Amino acid sequence: MTKRQKTILIVVGILTGIIAIVFGFGIFAAYQARNAADRMYQAVDHDGNTVNTAAADPFSILLLGIDSGGLGRDDKGRSDTTMIVTINPKKKTTTITSIDRDFLVEIVGKERHDKLNSAYSYGGVQMTIDTLENFLDVPINHYATINLQGLEDLIDAVDGIEVNNKIDFTLDGIHVPKGKVTLDGKKGLAYARMRKDDSTGDMGRQERQREVLTKVVKKLASVNTVKYYTKVLEALGDNVTTDLTWNQMLDIATNYQAALTKIVSIQIGGQGYMINDGYYQIPPYYGTLEASNQLREQLGLADNAVLSLVKDEEQRLYDDSYVEPDAGWDDATRTSNVYFGPYFEGFSSTRPTQESTEGSQSETTTTDTSTSEVYDTETAGNE
Repeated sequence: MTKRQKTILIVVGILTGIIAIVFGFGIFAAYQARNAADRMYQAVDHDGNTVNTAAADPFSILLLGIDSGGLGRDDKGRSDTTMIVTINPKKKTTTITSIDRDFLVEIVGKERHDKLNSAYSYGGVQMTIDTLENFLDVPINHYATINLQGLEDLIDAVDGIEVNNKIDFTLDGIHVPKGKVTLDGKKGLAYARMRKDDSTGDMGRQERQREVLTKVVKKLASVNTVKYYTKVLEALGDNVTTDLTWNQMLDIATNYQAALTKIVSIQIGGQGYMINDGYYQIPPYYGTLEASNQLREQLGLADNAVLSLVKDEEQRLYDDSYVEPDAGWDDATRTSNVYFGPYFEGFSSTRPTQESTEGSQSETTTTDTSTSEVYDTETAGNE
């Protein structure tokens, strides 16, 4: 089985706090693969934000994990996991940007500010795309969703994944011990969903989601037997939707393979905040601006000097000029640095430097999938 055959299809899996993105499975049964792709296809309106994958244009894809279709849930659900992936074949780089589901943002088309994950329950994929394009000022060219059952089945399809679990916990009756452990679908789903036992809250959960993503990709890339790909096809079924056509998937397999060997992870950390007894995460000014510009650079777009959200008089933002992020802790008392958007008019285009500030609201790590080395890009040059 050739390397190209192993990357013939992008399969995106996302779920209640987790995403697995799988690049490829063999063409041992082209008809089955084509049929699965056609079943997953659901178009949305991208308002002219289209790309030419045949010409290897850089593009973005929104990954949504929907909290339905598993654990006895059959409602529409919300997007418990949100990631934007950008793939640039010229730079040979892929970025995965994690966005907190509790971010307080304008829900475009609903004329209100609410938690980001409510956009899906209000207006599905379309409203989520419109909301995120407004929030980060980047075009979203494609999307893919996966529900709870899809993620569980996908992990089982590759005979499980091995992780080094840092927290002993039990979720919904599923116990995951601390240390190196191989997770089947049920335990892998719990590992990706767990949040309350993690002191870093949703930030820690997002980190585990990206870990699962990488582990599934590596597992598929390392196997050389068609049984895995048969199971992957069966796992997708009715659990995944995407607007990527079969031909676009073939283009990606041909033109974007090199970009998938270097994955840069970006995480935007906000500030816990209580509004009318409800918990929200407030987006950081510089952290959001920096993440937005990293995505724009990946897509060949010019940097923005100012975060566009400051024009929204109802948008609360976290002043992260000198204050370290709270890493998702539910601390409702730290609200003195939260302001409405117009407060940030005239702010510098770059974050001020202060020796006492060690953290960044937009954290970046790079994974070289050819060596599985993960390092912090902020400190790697100083080692």
